[in-house]
Parts: sequence; structure tokens; C-alpha cells
Amino acid sequence: MALNRRMVLKFGLGGAALLAVGGVGLALQSSASRPSMGPLEVLSAREYAILTTLAEALCPGGEGLPTVAEVDVAGKVDLLLSRMHPAAVVEFQQVLGLIESPLAGLFLQGQLRPFSQCDLAERTQILKGWKSSSLSLRRTVYKAISGLVISSYWS
Repeated sequence: MALNRRMVLKFGLGGAALLAVGGVGLALQSSASRPSMGPLEVLSAREYAILTTLAEALCPGGEGLPTVAEVDVAGKVDLLLSRMHPAAVVEFQQVLGLIESPLAGLFLQGQLRPFSQCDLAERTQILKGWKSSSLSLRRTVYKAISGLVISSYWS
């Protein structure tokens, strides 16, 4: 069977459609649920849950220290975000979506599950990968998220 332009286009379009369907399926995986301690200003319930799981990996507590839930780190970050420029809030929400996305996780870490569905050890490893990544965007995202979370935990 000779390979011609029509076959290449047919298989290329078929492959692209298959990847799109798979990507949509991965993106539709649900995040772990974490109820907020009070009304949220800018974050959705899903974003609050993602941020809480991020905070648990960055500030695990223990040895007499309070947990992230006891301090309500995600609630403090939500309040801080409510005072920021709306464009910065949108960017922060996009970053949370990127970290949670199984499709992005597949390409960046080889992880097919949403970030919030990983156990604590996996989440910690993923964040270490972001911290020491060769991609400056990932390192910048890590610095921004960890700075907000850690300062909110200790405030």
C-alpha cells in the first residue's frame, strides 16, 4: 500500500480527533472535594479544593504545628486574591487549572490523575519537579504559589 497525501491527511485527522477525545476525557476528571470554611470571594469550590491540596503538600503541619485545614490557608489566599487586580486573579485561577489538569500532568510529569487526587507523597514530588524544572515557567509558577501558600500558612 503506497502512502499518499490523502492517506496521510485521513490518518492525521483521525489521530488528531482521537487525541482530542482523549484530552477531553482527561480534562473532565473531577477534582477532590474540600469544603470551604466560609464564603469564598474569588475562588470557586473546585479551585479552593485544588489550592488546599497544594497547601497540604507545601505545609504538611505535624509536630505541634496546625494543619492547613485548621489554618484555612486556601481561605486566606482567597481573601488576599480578592484584593488583587482582576487580571492577576484570572492568571492565578488559570495556574490552578494547569496544575490540576491531568492532560498537562501527562505532558509535564507523566501523571494521568488530577493533582488533587494524588496522595501527599505524589503531590510533594510533583511540586519538587516544578521547583527544580528546566522550564522557567514551571519554576515561576512554583515560586508564586508557594510564596502565597507559605506566607498565608504562617500569617
